[in-house]
Amino acid sequence: MRPGLILLFGCLIPFLGWGQSALDRGERHIARLDYQRALQVFEQALEKEYQDDIALRLGYVYWQIGQTEKAQYWYRQAIRSEVAQAIDFLRFAQILASANNCSEAEDWYGRYLESAPFDQRAQQLQNLCTYQDSLKAKNFGFFEVQPARINTEYADRTAFFTSEGLWFASERPFTSPIEQVQAQNDQPFSDIYWVPFTTNHPPDWPLNPYLASPVREPSPV
Repeated sequence: MRPGLILLFGCLIPFLGWGQSALDRGERHIARLDYQRALQVFEQALEKEYQDDIALRLGYVYWQIGQTEKAQYWYRQAIRSEVAQAIDFLRFAQILASANNCSEAEDWYGRYLESAPFDQRAQQLQNLCTYQDSLKAKNFGFFEVQPARINTEYADRTAFFTSEGLWFASERPFTSPIEQVQAQNDQPFSDIYWVPFTTNHPPDWPLNPYLASPVREPSPV
């Protein structure tokens, strides 16, 4: 390669990322599951100029991190715009359903089915209100449902029970002087925890919020 071409290529390197839109940059973060950085990119872009496609993606990100009220807000800003696609109708319906707004969710499931008539999941969920009412009426009075008192202040998730106890994944405070974090978002790695059940600790016993011993070092509450 000629020296002049090498020099020209070197001068262009700093400008290669300048043409990327906020939507492209946010999508890269979403692909890496780095939702916090995606939020920053989309929110900064909307502060400068409102765009329907970015509003929809911001709503999607809020949905992924469990903030359904904010997800509903941003979807409502753009769900009727020309850039909204069938998949946006489906996601908005799912968000509404998770917020117990089944009547509006049914409407958006119906709109989604107009574009994807063969989606069996949406066909079943289109009658969400009727299904929920049937569940409430079935065996009414036979059962008393109460929330299990096992939550903690940490981001515990994917819990399941076995005959030995409770297993779950969680991001807990560092117990080592060396901090190990994920490269893409600087968040700690998740560990798997196990809490054995005994006669003194039934399954619905509140978990100790300071439990900080992963499965490689099992320790009862």
